[in-house]
Amino acid sequence: MRGRRCPHRGSRAWGRPLFAVCTNGRRDRCCAITGRRIAEDLHAEFGSAVVEISHLGGHRFAGTMVVLPWGYAYGYLDSAAALQVARAAADGLVHPGGLRGRADRTPIAQAAEAILRTEIGPHPPAAIGVITEISEPGGVGEPALLRARVFGQWQDIALCRVVGPTVTATECGGKPFTTGHWRRA
Repeated sequence: MRGRRCPHRGSRAWGRPLFAVCTNGRRDRCCAITGRRIAEDLHAEFGSAVVEISHLGGHRFAGTMVVLPWGYAYGYLDSAAALQVARAAADGLVHPGGLRGRADRTPIAQAAEAILRTEIGPHPPAAIGVITEISEPGGVGEPALLRARVFGQWQDIALCRVVGPTVTATECGGKPFTTGHWRRA
C-alpha cells in the first residue's frame, strides 16, 4: 500500500496515545492472564488505540503496558489501574500509578521520575524534564544524587537501592525473583 499513510505507524501521526499491553504467556503466564484481561477492557473504551504485544520485559510486573508516543512503561496493573492510566494519557497526562519509567531514561532516572511523578500527581510529560545523574550509588543502601527539572525548576533528588525479599511463588506460577526498589535517601 505505497503512498498511503497507515494510522498505526506511530501515535504522534495518529493524534492520540497508543496503549501496548503485554499478553505474552511464554515466559510467565501472568502477562497472558492479566494482560489479556487488561487489553480487552481497554479495547472496550479505546478501541484500535489498544494493541497486544509480545514482550515488554519484567514479567514480574504483570500486567504491563507502554504508553506511546511518550514511551512510559507501567507495571502491576489490573484493568481498573490501566483504565486510569489510559484516561489520563488521553487527556495528555502521565498518571503516576504503576509507573515504571520512560524508555529513554536510565534505570535510576526512571526511578527518580516515577518517585517525582508520584509526588506531583498526573501532569503532562513536560512537567518533568531532564534528569541528570550527578553521582552513582556505591552499593545497596548508598545514595546516588540526581538533578531533575520539575515544573521548570531544578531539583536534586537522592535515591538509594533497597533490596526486598525473594518471591518464590506468584499467583500465575512465575519463576522466583528478588524484589527491590529505589527510594528517596
